[in-house]
Amino acid sequence: MRTTIRSALIPLIMLSLVFQLLIGPSFAKAQANDLLEDNLNQLLLQLEHNENSKGIQAGVVVYNLTKDKLLYSHNPEKTFIPASTLKLFVASTALDTLKPGYQFKTQMDIKGKLTKDGTLHGDLIVKGYGDPSLSKSDLQQMIQQLKKRTGIKKIQGDILVDESYFDNVRLGKAWMWDDEPWYYSAQISALSLNENVVDLTVMAKDNQIGANPDVSVSPMNDYVKIENDVKVVEGSKNDVSFNRPRTENFITIKGTIGKDSKPEEESMTMEDPALFAGNVVKQLIQKNGISLSGKSTVKKTAATIQKPDVTHYSKPLSELITHLNKESDNFYAEMFLKTVGKVVNKDGSFDAGVQAVSKLLKKAGLEGDYRQVDGSGLSRLNFIPPDSMLTFLRYIKGQSYWPIIESSLPIAGVDGTLENRMENTPAANNLHAKTGSMSGVNNMVGLVRAANGDQLAFVILMNGIYKSKYARDFQDNVGVLLANYPNLQTPETNYEPNKQTYPLSDKIDPILNDNHLKGVTAGVVIQSMDKNKTLYARNRDKLLTPGSVVKIWPTIAGLNYLGPNFRYGTDLYVSKKPNRGGVLHGDLILKGSGDPSLTTEDLENLVKTLKQKGIKQIKGDIIVDESDFDTQHYPLGWTWDHEDDPDFPQISALSVNHGTVAVNITPGKRAGKPPVISLEPRTDDVRIVNKAKTGASGDKETLNVERVRGENTIVISGQLPLNKKNKKVRVSIEDPALYAGYVLKSRLKEAGIHVHPHSKIRTDPVPENAIKEDSLHSEPLAELIKTMNKENDNFYAEMLTKTIGKFQEDGAKGGSTNGGVGMIYDWLENHHLNTTFDLYDGSGVTRYNQISASHLNATLAAIKDNHDFYHSLPDLHVDGARKVKGITENIESIGSWTGYVTGKSGEQYAVTILMNGWARNEAVMEDIEKKILAELE
Repeated sequence: MRTTIRSALIPLIMLSLVFQLLIGPSFAKAQANDLLEDNLNQLLLQLEHNENSKGIQAGVVVYNLTKDKLLYSHNPEKTFIPASTLKLFVASTALDTLKPGYQFKTQMDIKGKLTKDGTLHGDLIVKGYGDPSLSKSDLQQMIQQLKKRTGIKKIQGDILVDESYFDNVRLGKAWMWDDEPWYYSAQISALSLNENVVDLTVMAKDNQIGANPDVSVSPMNDYVKIENDVKVVEGSKNDVSFNRPRTENFITIKGTIGKDSKPEEESMTMEDPALFAGNVVKQLIQKNGISLSGKSTVKKTAATIQKPDVTHYSKPLSELITHLNKESDNFYAEMFLKTVGKVVNKDGSFDAGVQAVSKLLKKAGLEGDYRQVDGSGLSRLNFIPPDSMLTFLRYIKGQSYWPIIESSLPIAGVDGTLENRMENTPAANNLHAKTGSMSGVNNMVGLVRAANGDQLAFVILMNGIYKSKYARDFQDNVGVLLANYPNLQTPETNYEPNKQTYPLSDKIDPILNDNHLKGVTAGVVIQSMDKNKTLYARNRDKLLTPGSVVKIWPTIAGLNYLGPNFRYGTDLYVSKKPNRGGVLHGDLILKGSGDPSLTTEDLENLVKTLKQKGIKQIKGDIIVDESDFDTQHYPLGWTWDHEDDPDFPQISALSVNHGTVAVNITPGKRAGKPPVISLEPRTDDVRIVNKAKTGASGDKETLNVERVRGENTIVISGQLPLNKKNKKVRVSIEDPALYAGYVLKSRLKEAGIHVHPHSKIRTDPVPENAIKEDSLHSEPLAELIKTMNKENDNFYAEMLTKTIGKFQEDGAKGGSTNGGVGMIYDWLENHHLNTTFDLYDGSGVTRYNQISASHLNATLAAIKDNHDFYHSLPDLHVDGARKVKGITENIESIGSWTGYVTGKSGEQYAVTILMNGWARNEAVMEDIEKKILAELE
């Protein structure tokens, strides 16, 4: 009987074994995929459970290129700031359009008559074609070749530099002014040398204690001026700082350097780099025995060179691409971008380059769910979703130039930006990836060979980073995980995702799930103030760029530290008493304290006081005192390309008319004539360059008004048709305190008070024994914050922030933005509110700010009974609600609203809505805000 049963079971056992053999590989593969998903999910959830990393938004996709299968996807359609991973687009486009063997050229040519004795009665032309690698030694060789081929010994004319192959826009869209001195934000020119930086080395060796150390400059030039204020001290520690003031070719080096220390090195940029290249050429010419006329200078030109005397060619593009990606070189990326723009679209501009890139992206299958404005990724207006980046990666993997791209990528634990990462792991010398990082952003895109030999492509995009360590650790863990695939272990943690629902989920979720917002990350919190209950939340802790809604913080901090009745004062002094004849044989001093509401009319009232006191003539200077604030006129992160915009004026303790001047433009008498220009107020400080024309009636208006950077020169171009009305354009001015002095001078003259022709307008503190003649006072702060918030006024917000900063800062230094922000943090901490966020200004203009909806809404809850704060908020009409008061922002890639809603039932809600990302129609963000608010009945 037993034998019979055993015999009967044998076929069943054999069938079971066959079945297991058949399903075994599939089961193992499914298990490996499940383990990959579990591990990646747990790594993401670990970020959520740490105070320093819960603000991170991550987009992750993993694709098996060998098996042609998607392995993992998290937030694939949300758009992220890509930073330097964007260089993959530019590198590929350059190889695709220019081809791997392309070489950049630089030409030298003599223009004029060269006599037998070697004298050039003319000019030497140096023309650039976008070579990012041009070096001093390259120029040296060109000059030696020129001398050998032509026999030139003396140049009677000038050194002419030609950068006309590119346009004259040297910085990318929305690049930050505070990045400008540093090598990674060098200006872009078709004629560039040494990546448009000077390399500085500070050396203490052989210098006595207390002396200035030696400073070497490479390449040698007299174009960029150096001020060495460093002192040698005992020991081996260094505390050396470098700086180049905005728009100046002047570098200051300050601090101390230990006598026994290593040299301190830094690379600094310069303004107008083509002239720098020409200056170095001038130095090298003389070093090579070619003399110059005493009148020879470096000038710009735009020349057509048919047969250059000397042409230098760069290394092939394929080699330059390696430097681009291994070193993540922003300068190379932008030079490549403008070059492809010139070759493809006949225009060496950022926009033309981006258009050329878009053609390749379209071939790759990207249909526009991204935004690109530069080539390096330095701009925070670039956005791309992970799935589009993956699509592009898969496309270029199949192109003939892929081996060049792949070999150019940094290798984990080996070189480039990954040299010190994932060392001694299976990812080391295996994972190839392009990284991209800047404040709040850290990304990694590339490929890795899995343990089973499969090649995996991955995209990891991470924004909202408070501490970068957590983002790098996450990426490294993912890299190692993929290198071990499919031999994975069960994750050590077992966090559960938050699936909480809220009373308003059924109403708000469908609004936020609108397909028009698929690329946008939204952080939302809605709380009932009456019930102290959260009615809705999504991504409440994610750090997002908030825009103007941060104005709630200087508002409440100002009310707390200054009080609602605080008034700004503006004082007028004289350095000595006028004589009986009304002549002031001394200086007139105007001191500001940060009043954002000061106007020309206010200065006229001060002048009336002088008139009433019998002052008829001023023999001394007009001194303006802005010492109540520091001299940093822009908060960190404000952008260079909006400096003449009246919404972004410079911040000074003494500013008049909002730090702006009004330009009135009237059509000329007939078509073809220049329009009539006048300034309001008219001063000697602002110069007008009128290049505009009056157009015929019905013509298109193309008028453009802009201020030259670093100057109070306003250029008007384009046309204004005869049938158009007069236009008034406000322009932010340079150095507002000095401008206020010029406005005061113009009012003195208008009132008949003579100012001596030799009188100067200068900046200095009020002298100790000065005599106060009059004072002006602003409206109370409670009224000023109404203007600030109802008008969404950035100027008022920054003036208030610096004023608050005077409470923290040393009085000798004056109030600063940093000090004001510090006081805001103090206020929040004193009210037991979370401060794990980044705040850099008081207006919300800077995109360095990273705030969560929870941070803002917690503040609203804490101050819900503050009458002055509540009534400073603007009203918004929303159907369904009885009263809506809050601050809003809807600009490029940002939509936000924070404030209070009172429903028809009388219930009060605190609401914060933050949205970041790319949308085809960004007006959808404002529509979403209103739809959410309308649900609060």
